Amino acid sequence: MEIRPFQTTDQPAAKALILAGLAAHWGWLDPTRNPDLDDIAVSYAGGVFLVAYDRGELVGTGALIPAGKRVGRLVRMSVAESRRRQGIGRDLLQALIAAAQERGYTHLVLETTATWAEAIAFYEVNGFRRSHEANGDVHLCGRLMLRDGGDWPAVPHLSVGCFDFVIGGAFCLAG
Repeated sequence: MEIRPFQTTDQPAAKALILAGLAAHWGWLDPTRNPDLDDIAVSYAGGVFLVAYDRGELVGTGALIPAGKRVGRLVRMSVAESRRRQGIGRDLLQALIAAAQERGYTHLVLETTATWAEAIAFYEVNGFRRSHEANGDVHLCGRLMLRDGGDWPAVPHLSVGCFDFVIGGAFCLAG
């Protein structure tokens, strides 16, 4: 699998993948509610939009946009329905966490619909915690840090609660 920055040639496949995921979840789709997908390169020019390809097929997307001075927001995380639970979302998330650390972000935030239990569970398993609920959405957050201790090399990771999410998938107790 290859994860790389979005290119304009990815536009039709990326838009179709994200909209298919939304339609599958909601059972319907209002195309006017997603204008950012009409021109992804322009809409996400201030951030990072990643695509995941496997054997020439676009199988996932994810984006990181600025949400404050040192805060990044994760958006447009989507994995093809037939390819879920194969590590694609985790790999995209790890790449976005690394991109956030490179940009000097100290915190990541995201939101998803409160009824989207699978998405909430995905983020919680990957180290995010719920900050609050509002208007039918669950808001989650995580704190980026650089760990340099013990036998571990210095790697970017997400620290929330009493666990540290280390890129590469290892968990340890926070100090």
